Amino acid sequence: MGTGAIDALRPPIDEPGRPGPALAARSRPLVSLQQGNFMFKIAKPLLLLLLLVLLLACGLAQAQELDARARQQLPQAAEAVGRAIRAHDLVALDKLWSPKLLVNSPDNSVLTRDQVFGAIKAGMLDYEQGTTFELERAEFYGNVAVTMGEDTYTPTFGPEKGKRLHRRATNIWQYSDGAWVLIARQATIYDPAVKHY
Repeated sequence: MGTGAIDALRPPIDEPGRPGPALAARSRPLVSLQQGNFMFKIAKPLLLLLLLVLLLACGLAQAQELDARARQQLPQAAEAVGRAIRAHDLVALDKLWSPKLLVNSPDNSVLTRDQVFGAIKAGMLDYEQGTTFELERAEFYGNVAVTMGEDTYTPTFGPEKGKRLHRRATNIWQYSDGAWVLIARQATIYDPAVKHY
């Protein structure tokens, strides 16, 4: 092979030791590192936004699914609480009431779950023929439900023993591990004949 053929194989040289523009153009990557970083900087937030939208959509679907289950299971949980109180079944109540349960009770004090257990043991939650609860409204907020309505009952203890009483009641439930647990309750005795507003 002659020197002319060898020279044809060599890259063109603009300056001694430096390749010419033809080789520089052939050796340049399609996307430079700087351009690649720029594209990644744009693509990363878009991917994160897409992931967030997908997670929110999944969460909404789960909340709607929970709402359907809750409408079926919540009344059963409320009835189970009533049965357990009547039977003094603290084992059942231990499952139906959150360990952090708070009750704003009709005696104008805030009670913990353990204090309510103590009241049950002392017979302070004994009622003739149990308690009836008339549900007026239920709202669901993800895995939390709020029910409002009226209790009617006749205590077998205290100064109002044997008297039919009415109390406004709010119950706050949380759906956890496939079951509803009561996390808070407000109950206020009132006279239905007295109108304040």
